[in-house]
Amino acid sequence: MDKKYIVLNEIGKNPEITQRELSKIIRCSVGSINTLLNKMVKEGLIKLKRMPMNRMLYMLTPIGIAEKLQKTSSYIKSNYKYIVETQAKIRFELENLAKENEEVYLIIEEDEISELAKISLKDIANIKFITDKDICDKSKTVVTLSIKNYNRFKEEYTRLINLLELL
Repeated sequence: MDKKYIVLNEIGKNPEITQRELSKIIRCSVGSINTLLNKMVKEGLIKLKRMPMNRMLYMLTPIGIAEKLQKTSSYIKSNYKYIVETQAKIRFELENLAKENEEVYLIIEEDEISELAKISLKDIANIKFITDKDICDKSKTVVTLSIKNYNRFKEEYTRLINLLELL
């Protein structure tokens, strides 16, 4: 993610955030944060105010607020597009498996990929959603959405497919 966006977002949430805290969030050196903040001040995105005890208060300027909104919008649009594309790929691959097999068991988890799969596939009759604790016929086609479950069940099921490899 864009470092400027993260800094703008974090300053928007907490104007008293320290450079050390920002460096931990962004996972870079304090020196890099200092350079980035100085650049953002020159660009007019933020203003600095010195506080007692060598503290700094960071304030978003109107230009900084506009930049944050623009970056937020771009981020949402690009990620939404990626999610829609991934959802279509999941549906395509599982529709093909459903055409080739009498029943397909999809091991779902409590995660975002499983949610996408459930939304994409709720109307396909021969795809059954199961959890990793459910038992199904070991000779049936079983699809997993994670490397962890694939490695866990690859010896157990004769036809185990890792959907992520197909995407």
